[in-house]
Amino acid sequence: ADYFQHPPLVMWLQAIVFKILGATDMTIRVLPTGIAAATLGVVWFWARRVGGIWAGWVAFGVLLSSTRYVKYSLQFYLDPFLAFFLVLGAERFHYWLGLSAGPRGAQAIKWGACTGLAAALAFLAKGMPAVVLAVAVLIFLAALRDRTGLKFAIAFFGGGGVVIAAWFMLGGGGEYVARYWTESVRARVGPRDFESITAASGNLL
Repeated sequence: ADYFQHPPLVMWLQAIVFKILGATDMTIRVLPTGIAAATLGVVWFWARRVGGIWAGWVAFGVLLSSTRYVKYSLQFYLDPFLAFFLVLGAERFHYWLGLSAGPRGAQAIKWGACTGLAAALAFLAKGMPAVVLAVAVLIFLAALRDRTGLKFAIAFFGGGGVVIAAWFMLGGGGEYVARYWTESVRARVGPRDFESITAASGNLL
């Protein structure tokens, strides 16, 4: 798939980088490398918060030892952007879940909106609606473990919904969805019947 089969967030960010630093072979790597470094920072912070300083450095080292992660970080792939926003949202969601009852209720709207925003940006970075939707459903179900979870879930979908709505109104979201579903998905599915398309999901169930 080419880049035009994905939402435009990364293209917009890269255009800003080119505007500031110029368009060269070096500057095209600035943005994905920076995002990958930020993901390492989030992973380190998350593990450190949960298990202490050594856990932070172990998590940092494990991620950095992934050859594919390093490869994608040094070239212009969309995956580092998807990973960054998903990891950032998951870290904030985990932080909120770990709060005691009082602060968790008081901060449900703030962290719910931030987590929803991160999920929406993950979608705008690469698309992958199935992945983002699965994350949204899991967060929604996990949040509903108590009454404050409903506030979190509403803020989650509100925060993400604002971003997606703005994209549809100002950034051509409707055209992307139409082209993606009518061209990309149809080309990949091909002349297959419903039974063969759903066979894998049926086997899992």
